Amino acid sequence: MPEPVEALVKRIESGLRSAHAVKMQRLAEGIARIKWPDRFLDRHFNIQGRNNEEQTTKGWPDAFSPDDDGRIHVVEATRERQSWYGHIDDDLAKIGEGKDIKLASYFFVGGYPDHKPSVEELKNYRKEFKKFGVREKDVTILVGQDLAEELSQPQYSQLCQTLLDVSIVPAAFRALQPGLLWDQALASFQPTAEDFHKEIVWEPPLLTEIVSSLTEQSSAVLVRGHGASGKTTLAQLLCQKISAGVFYYLDLGDADYAGIDVAAALSDMIEFGGRNVTFVVDNIHLEHETALRIYEHWRHNVRPGKSNIVLLGREIKSAKGTSFADLQPSILRAQGDALLGISRRLLVRAGFGSVAPPTSVLRSWISTFGGDPDDLNVSVDLIAFGAACERRLADIANGKFQLDASDATEAVRSRYIDPLSEGEIANLIRVAAFAQFEMALPAIALPNPLLGFPISQAMNGLVLQDEHGMDRRRVFRLSHPAIGSLILRAAVGVDKQKERLAGAIGDPATGLQLLHWLSAGNEREEVLKQLETSLNSLAWLGNYHGLQPVVGIVKAGYRNDLMDASFQDRLAASSSLSEVYITERSVHFLNEFHLLLDRLGYRCVLETVKRITKEHQPLILEKLSQSTISDIDLFARTHPDGYDYLRQIDAHIWLETQASLKQPPPSHVVNAARRLEEQGLERLGSPAVASLILRPNASEWESRHGPSDFSHLGHTLRFGHDVAVDDKRRFLEIFMSTNWLDNQYALTKPGILAASLMSVTNYLDEELWSLLHRQSLADRVRKQLSSIEGSQKRLIRSLALLGGASLVRQPLDLAGVSWPGETPVADAINQRAQTGNRAVLGMYEVQLWTGVMAMAPFVNAGFKLPPAASAAFFERLVGSQPPTDQANAVRERLLGWLKASEKEGWVVSRAAVC
Repeated sequence: MPEPVEALVKRIESGLRSAHAVKMQRLAEGIARIKWPDRFLDRHFNIQGRNNEEQTTKGWPDAFSPDDDGRIHVVEATRERQSWYGHIDDDLAKIGEGKDIKLASYFFVGGYPDHKPSVEELKNYRKEFKKFGVREKDVTILVGQDLAEELSQPQYSQLCQTLLDVSIVPAAFRALQPGLLWDQALASFQPTAEDFHKEIVWEPPLLTEIVSSLTEQSSAVLVRGHGASGKTTLAQLLCQKISAGVFYYLDLGDADYAGIDVAAALSDMIEFGGRNVTFVVDNIHLEHETALRIYEHWRHNVRPGKSNIVLLGREIKSAKGTSFADLQPSILRAQGDALLGISRRLLVRAGFGSVAPPTSVLRSWISTFGGDPDDLNVSVDLIAFGAACERRLADIANGKFQLDASDATEAVRSRYIDPLSEGEIANLIRVAAFAQFEMALPAIALPNPLLGFPISQAMNGLVLQDEHGMDRRRVFRLSHPAIGSLILRAAVGVDKQKERLAGAIGDPATGLQLLHWLSAGNEREEVLKQLETSLNSLAWLGNYHGLQPVVGIVKAGYRNDLMDASFQDRLAASSSLSEVYITERSVHFLNEFHLLLDRLGYRCVLETVKRITKEHQPLILEKLSQSTISDIDLFARTHPDGYDYLRQIDAHIWLETQASLKQPPPSHVVNAARRLEEQGLERLGSPAVASLILRPNASEWESRHGPSDFSHLGHTLRFGHDVAVDDKRRFLEIFMSTNWLDNQYALTKPGILAASLMSVTNYLDEELWSLLHRQSLADRVRKQLSSIEGSQKRLIRSLALLGGASLVRQPLDLAGVSWPGETPVADAINQRAQTGNRAVLGMYEVQLWTGVMAMAPFVNAGFKLPPAASAAFFERLVGSQPPTDQANAVRERLLGWLKASEKEGWVVSRAAVC
C-alpha cells in the first residue's frame, strides 16, 4: 500500500532540493529505465553526462539509447533553479544544429521543486520538438513538483531510497491491508484476504461510527473489547471501508524483552504521517506506557499534519470501558449479529448457502460461548465459536444448529493436534500455556527447541514465528491468543502452571516477563524461587549471543531482588561473559551494559570488561569505527578506558563510515561532537556533523527524538565549515519549504540565538547568509528591543541579538524603536567587561558590542560610550585571533567602528559607523 501522496511528495521535494547534479542525472536515467523499459532496458544505454568517478561532464546528451532506425532516445537533467527552460532551449538549438542527430523521444528532468511548468508551456515545447520529427506524446518534461509527484509512485521507491534518501517503508509500523495482516492467517478462524474481497466479513455496528470519525481528519479513536471480540478484524475493515486512506499498523503484542522500538515508531509517524493517514496501534493493554508515549507523540507532533490514530486494546476492568489518556472508549462486543456474520462467512467459504438461525438459536450460542444472552454487556469468544461452527458446518447448513463447547475442543484437537508428532505437541502445549498472557516464547523455552513447529507453523498457520532483538532470536506465538485455552482443553490433562514454570526455567527472560503477569500466589512464588536459583547460577549466560537480552535479564532480576550478594563476582568471573560481550554487534548495547554495571555498582565486572576489550582491541576498534558518533561518545563516557579507544580509531575508516551511515538526530550528533571536541577529538566529530550537511533531510530537524534547535544549526555550520559551498547551499535550502527556521527565530532564547548567529557569521560563507534571512527574525529582533526597559539582562541579550542579526545582514525595520539611553548601555558594557578574565575576549561581550554598533545609526547625536570599558575592549579585540576569515572580517569591521568612535572621544555618531 503506498504512502499518502501529499506526505510523500513533500519528502521527495526535500530530497530533490539537496540532490546534486550527478544524482539528478542518475535519477533521470533510473526513471527512464523504469518508465520506458522497451527504450532503455534492452538497448545499450550511453551515459555521457557523468564519468566513472561520478563527476559531471560536458557530453550531450546526458544519456541516450539508440533505436533500431538510427534515431536516439534522449535523457537530459538539470538541478538549476531558474534555467530549466533555458536548458531545454539549448537542447533544441543543439538538435537544430546537429544535422546527424535524429530524435525518437526526449525526456527531461528538472529537479528544483519550486517550479511547475504550466500546461501551455509544456504544450509549446512539445510543438517545438515536433518540428524535429518527435511525436508530441514522446516528449516528456518533468520539472519540480511534476517530478516529485511522478516519483511518489511505488515503482520508484528504490530510486527515492538510494538517490534521495527518502524512506518508503516504515521501520516499526507496517502497511495494513485486509486479510494480509498475519504472515500466515489461521484460515479457519481469521478472515482471509478473499473473505474481505468477497465482503463476507462481519461488520460490527461500531464500524460506521468509527469510519465517520476518521473522515474528519486528525481524529483519535479508542476501541476496547474482550478477548476474541474482533478488534483486529475491525481495523482491517476500516482499511477496506476508507479506500482513499492509508493505514499503518503496529502490534504492541510483538514486544520482546527489549520492548518495542519506540524511537522508530515515533519516527515513522513523523515521516509517514499526513492527510488521510491512520496509524493503528493494537494491544495497548500489553504495553500501556509505550502506547501512551505513542499517543502523546501523535497529539503534539503528528496530529497537526491531519493524521488519525486508532488505539485497540482489551477491556480488562469494567463493562462500561476503561479510558486511555483523554480518550473514552468505544466498546466492541461480539453478540448475536457477530455470530450470524461468522457462521455466514464460514458457510459461504465452504460452498454452502447462507442460513439464518432463529433468535432462539442465537441466544443458545451466546449462552454457550459468551454468557447471559440478556446481559447487554455480554461478549462472545469468536475464536471458540468459529472452531465449533466449522466442525458442525454441514449440520448448520441443514438446519441443525446445536453447538456446545466440546465442539470447539474437538475441532481444535482434530485439526491442530492429531496431525502432530509428540515432540511438536509438547511444543504447542508450551506455547499455549503462555497464550493467556499474550507472550511469545523463544525456542530455548520449548521442550524441543530444535524441532520447532514444522506442521503448526508451515502447514496450517497456527503458530507464527518472529525474530526479536539484535541477536534475531526466534520466538513463537499462536496466531490468536484465544486459541490457547482451546488447545489446552483439547490436549487433556495439561497442567498449564507446570508448563509455564518449565518455560521460565528454560529461559530466564521468559520467566521474568511472566512475573509481570502473575499476581501474588503459589505460581508466582514458585517462579520466583526457580528464577532466583537459575539467575544466580549464570548457566543461562552462554545461551545468548550479544548483550541485549543479558541487559534485560539483569535489570529485571535486580528489580525483583533475585540476585544474591555475590552475583557480580560470579558474573565477573564467568567464562561466558567474554563471548557474550565480543559477539555483541551493536556498540549501543555495549553502552547499555556499561551503564547498567555502573548503575548497579558492579565495579569488578567493569574491570573484567576492561580486560575483555583489551584482549580484543582490534575487534572493539572495528565496531567503534562503524558506529554512530552518539554511540562512540557514550562508549567513551561509560567504558573506563573509552577515550583511549576513540583516539585509536582510524580516521580514514571513520570518515568513510560517517559518509554512508544513517546518523542520529542532529541534536544528538552535534552534542556528541562538542563533547568529543572538548577531549581533543574534533577529527571524529567533524565528519559526523558534516554528513548532516552532505545528506540533508529536513524531517530530521523536526522535534522528534529530542529537538534540534538553532544552536545545533550554528554548530553544524561551524563543524562543517570546510564542506563545499554548493553542498552547504543545498543543505540550507531544505529549510525553505518548512517552518523550522521561523519557529527557531520565534522561540529560541535570545542569548542562544545571538550566539548562534555570530557562529554563522564566523563560519558560513557570506554568499549564503541570505538563505537564513526571514521576516520572523526581523520581527523577533524588534519584539526583543521593545521589552528592554528596566532589565539589564534583557538589554544585554536584546542588543546581542540585534548584533547577530545585523552581522548576517538580515534586513531590519527599526523605525520607531525606543532605544536605551547612555547610562543603561554603559552599565551593560561595564557588566559584561567585568565578567570573567578581563584579559580574555568573551564571545558574549563581542555580541553585545556588535549590537551597540548596529544601534549607533538610530541613537541621538552625542551618544557616549563608557571610555575605560570601551578602550579595554578595543585592546582585547586588537589582540584576539579570529578562528576564520569570516570572523576576522567581523573583527575588522568592529575595530574600524571603535577607532572612529575613539576619535570622537568615544561619542557615537552616524559617521563613525562603517
